[in-house]
This record gives sequence, structure tokens and C-alpha cells, in this order.
Amino acid sequence: MITNKLGLPQSFVEMATSDFDPDDKTYRVTSLLKGVREVILEKRHDVEQDVSDMIFMLFGSAAHSVLENSIETSSQIKECRLTEKINGRFISEKFDLYDAQLKKVNDYKT
Repeated sequence: MITNKLGLPQSFVEMATSDFDPDDKTYRVTSLLKGVREVILEKRHDVEQDVSDMIFMLFGSAAHSVLENSIETSSQIKECRLTEKINGRFISEKFDLYDAQLKKVNDYKT
């Protein structure tokens, strides 16, 4: 659950909730890097997170926005979400840039 205890502007709340994924049957690739117990506990319990603790996301979103505006070549695909169903669960990932010529996936981090 996303809270806003400090009463930050609505634009901060929208930024924090834009990638929020409460679905019990969908796992993002990055969540697979966590420990199994951590993932299970987060899915079972409504973990509270405050917008004020998620400000770092704003910097990542700003960097992504600048990079998304670049023009890709004919061998590149930008911002594509892939989803695969495995044993009744969905594994989902959105890569930032794939270059088919180089066979390279880029995932921007700040």
C-alpha cells in the first residue's frame, strides 16, 4: 500500500504508484532477484510504503525520460514489455532498449 503521510503533491503520489504491482500472480524479473521468503511475505501482506521514501524513483524516471526520447536504429526496440506464463504465474519485464544487431539488452539504472 502506498501512503502519503507528509502530504506531498499529487504528482509525487502518481509517480510512486505508476509502477506499483499488487497482482498476486505476476512477478517482475527484478523481484526474482530477491529472496524467496521476502517475495512471499510481500505478496501475502500489504506492505506499506510512503511516497516520501520513494523520491529516488523520480531521478530514475527523469533519466529514463531523457533516454526514451533518443531515436533508435532499425535494429533496436525501445521500452517493450514481455510477459511469459509459467505454471499459472506470469513473469514480466520491460527492457529499456534491445539491439538485435548486437544481441544486447540495455536496462538503464541510476
